[in-house]
Amino acid sequence: DVGEDEVRAIIAPAEGKTIDPVALIKFLEERMPYYAVPRYIDFVDALPRTTATNRVQKHILRDAGVTASTWDREVHFPRKRRG
Repeated sequence: DVGEDEVRAIIAPAEGKTIDPVALIKFLEERMPYYAVPRYIDFVDALPRTTATNRVQKHILRDAGVTASTWDREVHFPRKRRG
């Protein structure tokens, strides 16, 4: 179901802030090519980081994959079929 070409964004909003995924997608669509706009968005409290260098542990985010709580742009903005 989920191909390699789908973009997934993991966002950790500032404490006490929220981000509306629909507003975010509309903002990005005006500024990015369609293929670069994330299909999936996950909101997390904090990004997993290493203790030594404080770098984001991307492998942990990749391994989590798409879950039931992942926001899917295709649900809210389905592609129109040609023909």
